[in-house]
Amino acid sequence: IGKYEYIFVSYVVTTLIAAAAFWTWSTRTLPWSGGLLVPVAGGLFTALGVIGFFSAIERIPLSLVAPLTSLYPVVTVTLGVIFLGERLTVWQSLGVVCAVLSGVLLSR
Repeated sequence: IGKYEYIFVSYVVTTLIAAAAFWTWSTRTLPWSGGLLVPVAGGLFTALGVIGFFSAIERIPLSLVAPLTSLYPVVTVTLGVIFLGERLTVWQSLGVVCAVLSGVLLSR
């Protein structure tokens, strides 16, 4: 088994064990009708993110990948604005712009 398959399988197994434990200790409803779809999907997407990170550090210098991966709060803020209707203050918007510009400067 390759390293990417190992990462993916380990996250899937861990997520399934956590989902089974949650379902066992919660009310006996169907696992997918309650809130289990979200943690299972979260585990799968986390596995894909880790695989993407390792794939990136194989192709791109770590000195570039590490700072760019630390920009994940920009994605969180953007999703909050789009899906939750969050409103950013001027300072918060300026912070997002500075973070994106720093990513552009690092990539050069």
